[in-house]
Amino acid sequence: MNKAEELNAKIFESLKTYTTEKVEGFFETLNASDGRDYCYFLETHSAEKYPRGIYRYLACATKVIKPKIIVEIGADKGVSALVMASELPKKGKVYSIDIRNGWEYVPKDINNIIKLVGDSLNKDLLQGINLEDVEFWFIDGEHENEQVQKEIDLYS
Repeated sequence: MNKAEELNAKIFESLKTYTTEKVEGFFETLNASDGRDYCYFLETHSAEKYPRGIYRYLACATKVIKPKIIVEIGADKGVSALVMASELPKKGKVYSIDIRNGWEYVPKDINNIIKLVGDSLNKDLLQGINLEDVEFWFIDGEHENEQVQKEIDLYS
């Protein structure tokens, strides 16, 4: 088994006991909503099939990896940033990049999510962060192969 397979196995083991308790307060109104908000509710509360469970997986990955720094590309409403931030060690940070000023689900008093508005290919957004110290990258912005490859090449 290679390192990636070992990590994935640890994350799947963690999923067996994961609960949404730490983030429940942020998402309590989603179940009564419709459309996209209800989809977020399903994705945070169900692990039956893809994409449901992706947020649970991210929370468990954070729990297992124990990163001090996460960079997320593609924040949208902030659900992924919240679940990752909920499992960070003390003083850990999620640097969350999005092209628009979204993060609608992230309360203003959450201080371990740093919101960076702009193009993910603008490396200056992460100025002041030693990229070698980033222990977890979540690339989930524009879902086109060319864009993802550019982001991987830029930050590798």
